[in-house]
Amino acid sequence: MSHFKTQLVYLCISLLASIAMPSANAGSPLQYKKVIPGIETSDATFAANKDIVNSVALHIIRINPALVRISVVDVRFLSNPHDRNSMQIAFSLREVMRLIAPVAAINGGYTRSLIKPIPTGLILSEGKHTSTIINNSTKIRGVICIGRDGRVTIDEISAIDTADCLSAIQSGPIVIEKNGENGIRKSQQSVKAMRSLVGIDQKGWVYLIQTTSASLFDLAEILRPGGALDTGLTAALNLDGDVDSGMVIKEENGTRIFGNVDAVIPSALVIHALPYRGKRLK
Repeated sequence: MSHFKTQLVYLCISLLASIAMPSANAGSPLQYKKVIPGIETSDATFAANKDIVNSVALHIIRINPALVRISVVDVRFLSNPHDRNSMQIAFSLREVMRLIAPVAAINGGYTRSLIKPIPTGLILSEGKHTSTIINNSTKIRGVICIGRDGRVTIDEISAIDTADCLSAIQSGPIVIEKNGENGIRKSQQSVKAMRSLVGIDQKGWVYLIQTTSASLFDLAEILRPGGALDTGLTAALNLDGDVDSGMVIKEENGTRIFGNVDAVIPSALVIHALPYRGKRLK
């Protein structure tokens, strides 16, 4: 009888756990902490595929483009060409933070070289083209465009008129399509790495996201509308992954670092604080 009761207790615990886990992961609202007006942060851990061993940690910076300035930096141009002592062939995200001093930054898109990173695809920095569009790639077919009015768009590179962009980065793949659906094939679920992503929601807010090792398919399922974290992202773009993946934010109590900020990178998305002068977005 005692053995039967013990087995019954274990069975009840297992049933409760199997019921509780999906509800804990489904539609859980994120709690955001204000850093400065227009910038908030949140952290979450999600058990991918209900497997706690393979859980993924997500660090999110949520940005209101009406209150701060988002721009793109081609890190090859951080050196002072008139100062030979300052010349470098490559820079890391840590050095971007030191030399430009934004509130937050995340690594940009792809490069074919880890020694002397040269951007792969379009880089548009404050109105200046520093790297050209690649039109025939099936992987880096997406772009984040910061318009001249401050609005941010994520879409297919073929669907955006880059003449309307003040800054832009071409990258990919598109993780959440603009209709809010998962843009990654399920067959790619086993391909895992640290990730850096950028997304937008229905209000036009921008999300910088850095994760521990995860597949892009699982991240799309977590972040898309109706997904596990209920972020409501209507579009999301993979910036890069693995060794290049890193994000930094300056908070009141110090600087928080996520991922690798010492790998040399081709470009970065940076966020600068601006005094509020009225809304730019409608």
